[in-house]
Amino acid sequence: MTAPSFPDRGTGYNHWDPITQTWGAIPTSRLESNRTGWPSIVHTADGMEWVFSHNGTGIQAMKQDLIDGGGWVDQGSIPSSAPEAILWNRACAGGADGNTIHLIASTTYNGTFINGLDQQILYYRSQDAGATWDIVDMTFEGMSPPMWGFEGDTYAISANGNTVAVAIFGTLQDSYVWISNDNGTTWTRYLMNDFPLDNYQIDSGTDIDADGVADRITSTSTSGNVGVDNNGVVHVSFATMDYIDFTNVYDNTYN
Repeated sequence: MTAPSFPDRGTGYNHWDPITQTWGAIPTSRLESNRTGWPSIVHTADGMEWVFSHNGTGIQAMKQDLIDGGGWVDQGSIPSSAPEAILWNRACAGGADGNTIHLIASTTYNGTFINGLDQQILYYRSQDAGATWDIVDMTFEGMSPPMWGFEGDTYAISANGNTVAVAIFGTLQDSYVWISNDNGTTWTRYLMNDFPLDNYQIDSGTDIDADGVADRITSTSTSGNVGVDNNGVVHVSFATMDYIDFTNVYDNTYN
């Protein structure tokens, strides 16, 4: 049985009016004219509202002027020279003037390697509210072998002023947060959650105490979020999961 492709899939948008204290009508059509998914909504200080979503090859942008109106206008895809599709984006606004857009996305898992990883997390930045993008296809320090196993939707991004934070949540590996204090120009990596078996490979057996019996290890479930408060302090929350990979069982999987 073939899974449905949902050709009308796209971004549904609604708005709460604080004056009338009401929502608009339930949307019946998408913002885009083409099939998209995984939208992120961003408000820049110049009065623009953005929606970024993936269209199967890249990250597509829609924009509307909240001050002058006029409705949503397709801005095309953000620039990228990645050798494969970029999908599952997350985006936010920041910068000293509130007009910087920060965006991360994942490449697909199809045998094309970037910095040694088949699936890579890439970073994009616009400092002029989406007019131009001065950082594209940037990889974060440390996103290279022997790191493995990061997938779409296993990351989060947040900004407040010139402080930007990107968290990536691992399963059978460490989880990290990258922090920039200069609006995304330079980054420092911090270990957020330490998986006790470094550079773990599936089927190695999660035997921490070397007694021949696989141990249950708590790590992240790949689901989490990150926030930057008004003091520039970064806060990260994530769900946890217990993992076990049985010793001397070679089936390329774990529980």
